[in-house]
Formats: sequence, C-alpha cells, structure tokens
Amino acid sequence: MKITPTKFDLIGYRIVSPFHLVALTAYAQNYQLEKKNLNVLVIISKGPWRDSILKKADVSDPRLKMTFLSEDDASLNAPVWWPVLMILRPLISLGVRLTNRPRIPICSPTLACLRFSSQSMPALWQFKPILIDEGIGSFNTLQNFRREAKKNFRSEALQRLAVLGYDLVHKNLCLLGGSQVTLFKFEGQKPVLNNEVADAYRRIFRMRYESHRKPLNFHGPVVLILTQPLDEIGACSRQDLMNELEKLVLKIRLRGLSPILKIHPAEDPEKYRPLGVEQVDFDGIVEEIFAGVGDQISEIQGFSSTSLITGSALYGIRSVRVNMAEDQSGLGLFSGPARALFHAYTQTEEQNETNGHRT
Repeated sequence: MKITPTKFDLIGYRIVSPFHLVALTAYAQNYQLEKKNLNVLVIISKGPWRDSILKKADVSDPRLKMTFLSEDDASLNAPVWWPVLMILRPLISLGVRLTNRPRIPICSPTLACLRFSSQSMPALWQFKPILIDEGIGSFNTLQNFRREAKKNFRSEALQRLAVLGYDLVHKNLCLLGGSQVTLFKFEGQKPVLNNEVADAYRRIFRMRYESHRKPLNFHGPVVLILTQPLDEIGACSRQDLMNELEKLVLKIRLRGLSPILKIHPAEDPEKYRPLGVEQVDFDGIVEEIFAGVGDQISEIQGFSSTSLITGSALYGIRSVRVNMAEDQSGLGLFSGPARALFHAYTQTEEQNETNGHRT
C-alpha cells in the first residue's frame, strides 16, 4: 500500500501492543483534536513476538477513524542512503518552524519514526517524528541501543559506535524536528508524571474497560500477579519462572489473600495452568482493570512489568516487584531512568513487609 500523506491526519508506526495503541490515542486526543475527526493510519508490527498481540482494533474514541495495516503490507522500505537525509533534518526543521508549515505526525514507540520521516526529501517536509510510550523501554534506552547494535553489527567496535550514534540521535530529537511525548518526565534524576498524558491515559483506560461486555468483580482482597514471557526472551528458564511463581503464590495465600494471574498478551494461558491459580477472565490490558476495579485490588506483584509502574503512578495501587534469586528478571535488566522509575513507584518484597501489608 502506498501511503498518501493527505489521506491521513496522523500515522502510528510499528505499533506492537495495545499499550502502544493507547499511547497513540492519547497523543491524538491531546495534540490533534482541534479537528472534529481524525483519519489515523496504524501500521502494526509483530515486534519481538511470534504473532501480533494487537488482536483487535478496539478504538475507544469515536472521533478517531483508524485504518489498520500490517508493516509487511505497508511497503515502507527506506533507501539505503536514508541516513544522508538525516544530516539535512536540522536545516529542514528550521525551515518548517520559520514557515509554520503543517506536518503529519508519525508516532512510534521507537526511533523508527525518524527513519519513516526520512525516506525522501519530500518526507522531511511532510512528516514530524513523535516518540510515544513504548513502556518501560522508553526509559531504558542505552540497554535497548546495545541490543539493537548487537543485532545489526558483528564488530564490537561498530556496535559501540552505533550505540553512540543512537544515543546522540535520541538526545537531539528536537533538533532533528521531532519530539517525545511520554507518561513521565524527569526533573534531574527524579521521575514525575506528565499530567496531560496521565489524564488522557486514565480516560482511555476507563473508556476501554467500559467497552467490555463483561465487567469484573473480585470477591475479597486480591493480589494481581502480572506474568511476563521471561523464559521466552531468555531472561530465565521455564522451570525457574514457575518455581518463583509457586513461591510467590504461597506467600500471598499465607497472608490470607487471593492470588490471581493476569497473563501477558504474548503468552499462552495454558502455560500457567499447572500452578492451579485463578486467571483473570478479561481480554483487555491490565491498566483497564486498574481503571475499572482498582479499588478491589490489594496489591499488584510481578517481576519487571511496566504495569507495576503504571498501576502505582496512575491509580495509587501498591506495587511490589519480585526478584528471582539471580536477579535475571528484575532491576538487573534496567539502568538509568528505567531503574529510577521502579525505585520511585514500586517496592521490594522486603519493603512491603516493613511498611505493612495492605488488607
């Protein structure tokens, strides 16, 4: 499919998860709804998963007319010389500001928004790259850049140069004519909520929850355990993951609380049946549950899920991060701002014990 810029008011690129779709919708609501209705193209990617986890086009805002297209069908192969055009971006950006020329936002949870908007000389003028929330990965950039460099280059020297280049581009996104719109900002080393984005997220999560035909009702105080495909990405073995979850379930039950699993959308629920633990019968993302019945949740617990942070930051739910014996799945996966977010909005099991459990 050839993308006609005049056909769409907003484009989401490499949208992998329902959370990315919420971030795109929030951007549209906050920055683009001076128009009565918006034509939005959503280019879906499988990301690191075997299959797409964005299974349905559940758009909660009737003002947005969304067209969904897989990345494989979008025909967006950039020319090999596209990095040369990047050199021109600061000059083009200055020209755009001086002429007040309107551009179509290209929203992506990765720097792919820059590549999309640098495919040709006309594209530099037509598109504005916008970096939206990926999740915790938005704040774990150096680790992400190292993985990307390792994937693209065999030489360690080239990998180091690539990481420096990625980091330079990320830090100078505004100079390159783009901007970053995410849930958190940093004042020095301290993370703070971007209130405009936070309000939009709460509004969208609530709308999405209310769109489900079957409302939830937890009976008694529950602890929601957030699973992640950690064994599938090589962070730990399947057996280590199940052992840790068994111990976690036992601790929760000894406190007289009911553990309930919320399965990650990239995982098969059958994987966790041997634990003998109830699973949430809800096909939306967990933030929708927080928005709908957060007052029925005593705690949320998990390893390194973004939702540990959003549940605490957006809804004030006590959030407990659980580390495995060798820290394969917890803060060891993160550095810098991402680690600061976990420290600011979650507690360790030890801190939870010291501060007193909520019942």
